[in-house]
Amino acid sequence: MQIDPMTFEEFLLANGDENLAKYLESIETIEPVPDAFFNPLYEKLKMYYVTGGMPEPVLMWTEARDVSAMQEALSGIIGAYGRDFAKHPNISEFPKISMV
Repeated sequence: MQIDPMTFEEFLLANGDENLAKYLESIETIEPVPDAFFNPLYEKLKMYYVTGGMPEPVLMWTEARDVSAMQEALSGIIGAYGRDFAKHPNISEFPKISMV
């Protein structure tokens, strides 16, 4: 099963920011973004980056604005990646991979 991070638009919708998502969809030319949209989009983009767009951390953020729960979810995902990487390489390569 392939599970991908959320797109920024999906993140906005999960946060209840339908108007910002609609604004992004309406952009057809490259031009300065009005302050009324720029500042909220900038703040949401920072949180999108912090959550990694991963569904579980996004859920922790959107439901309770709980940074510690969000960090815990991200740590769990990183741990799962580490355990998965350990299954595939030559055992002598694992220390190098775990440093990433």
